Amino acid sequence: MLRRAAPLSAGRVLLLSAVLWLLVGSVILLAGVLSGADGGGPRASDPCGPRDSRPAVSYPVSGFWLFPDNDPCGPRKALRAMRRISGDTVITSGPQIEARQVDMDGRLLRPDGSVDPAFKACARDGRTCYQAALEAVRSGNPANSITQIYAVGSRDGLGPGALRCPGQDVRFTVGSQVFQRMLLPVDDPAGGACDLRAGRAYALVLIAASTSDWTNEVLTEADALGMKVFVGLPALPRQPQQTWNVDTGHRDVALALNRVLLKDYASRLGGRASFAGVYQTFEVRLRRWSQPSQEVNLQAYAAQHAAVRELLPGRKILVSPYWDTRKKTGDVTGPDAVAAGIKEVARTGADIIAPQDGRGTGKGALYWDHEADKPVDPRLRPVERVGAVTYRQAYAAPISAYYAAAARARSELAREGRVMELWANVEGFEPASTGPCDPGTARGRTDKVRLDQAVMAAGAQVGKVVSFKWNGLYTCRENRPSSLADEITADATRPILAGAVRSSREGQRGVLVRGYQLGDGSSVTLTWQDDHRREQSRIVRPMPGPPPPPGASPLPAGMRELWVPFPDTGLARGSWIHIDVVNASGKVASNRYSLRS
Repeated sequence: MLRRAAPLSAGRVLLLSAVLWLLVGSVILLAGVLSGADGGGPRASDPCGPRDSRPAVSYPVSGFWLFPDNDPCGPRKALRAMRRISGDTVITSGPQIEARQVDMDGRLLRPDGSVDPAFKACARDGRTCYQAALEAVRSGNPANSITQIYAVGSRDGLGPGALRCPGQDVRFTVGSQVFQRMLLPVDDPAGGACDLRAGRAYALVLIAASTSDWTNEVLTEADALGMKVFVGLPALPRQPQQTWNVDTGHRDVALALNRVLLKDYASRLGGRASFAGVYQTFEVRLRRWSQPSQEVNLQAYAAQHAAVRELLPGRKILVSPYWDTRKKTGDVTGPDAVAAGIKEVARTGADIIAPQDGRGTGKGALYWDHEADKPVDPRLRPVERVGAVTYRQAYAAPISAYYAAAARARSELAREGRVMELWANVEGFEPASTGPCDPGTARGRTDKVRLDQAVMAAGAQVGKVVSFKWNGLYTCRENRPSSLADEITADATRPILAGAVRSSREGQRGVLVRGYQLGDGSSVTLTWQDDHRREQSRIVRPMPGPPPPPGASPLPAGMRELWVPFPDTGLARGSWIHIDVVNASGKVASNRYSLRS
């Protein structure tokens, strides 16, 4: 027999109604979180966490090299952290193309003669990739042969659309690895037909990649955060004895592979708003070349860059060459020689040149001319061809002089009708490590005081400052309480001086000071020697800098100008004016700027 329910009291009805509304509200709130109701963010269940495009602090270094790691959330974590210190640009390096050999069993060998573990699984139907390729070419004509073998290690590999010739080009997956094979005729690697019947010598290209598309993941995050990405071009094979030069014996095959890669970029990445351009992975040393047209590295640059123009129209080409300012190299390269080298690199078609400052490797030093007879920074002493000497004994000129020379080269190129952007690549590391930080190098991370000094040396001459590299160097503590990125966040309001010039304003002589984190409420301290060689000092409340003259280049993002009245009279001949700044937050610039009087 059914039992009739007792009628609910008014109190119970109210209680149940309240519980019902609470449940409904919870469901609505949960639905909003899961749908990304914060404006298109990821779902709350996203294991990589939310994106946040808002910079937490402002800092002049706004671009970073980024390398793959084994963290599936690595791109999001890295770009999110970059944005927190005003990062807006990511640069990736391209894969290295290496000439290789195989052993008697057809296994790919590393340059040291050992079996390459990255290609151990490159096999099908009991045959290694080399054996299968040899069978494929001989099936077309028994006279065909494989005379050159190349290995390419890439996190991404190439998309399926990059397979040019069915039967010759193969792509297959083994576990978490993707292997790709291409066969290019040695006599015409760029234009050879997909026909194995002619009886020719072939180059075998083997690519080992991952099933994940790391570059696309980086671009996805960059799209969401409004950042730009420069994707690496492949690094061409190097000469065995002179590893700083392109190996001309392998250049034609490598350039043909470069075209394949660029076509893949166009189809796989071309629709991305964040895809700003490509980065020239092969580095050259800036110098005054006696015959630039015969220089093998510049020839390779020109060929690669012409292919970019053809296959990726509208994308920019970023190059980051280096200088070596040490005197004991046997090839002393001063600022004027570097300026000549900048022009030749620009003539290969580079749109942006970001010279490496050299301080991290010890190839350059941060000092002023009046400090030339001081001992070098102790962190530079272990560097080869430096030692426990003075700056004058070790280096041809300070880093600031080289960036000034690069800026002159940019101006001279502009008068020729060739537009080039000048950036600075400040090295976020030290010559030696004090603890485990970056597993890929023996270098150690630097600190913010030295990084500020590097920004100061690049000065207002450059349009942007980028840094090598994010992984391990900006993120590692290396026996310290905080990482370099943490140090920047905690000390971002400290002023950084980036330039000073003598200037007149309304008939009054003074000094125009440039820098970051300057503004209303700042005070400037000037220190100098008078004509009796006595030290004088004055604290001055500056005025905002005057409007830039018509046609002047804009200042780098975040840079301000202050004008300080200061007469020419009473200065010791050949002396220096030293400039210190305290901003409205009460912070003193970590490095003093010196201006020759």
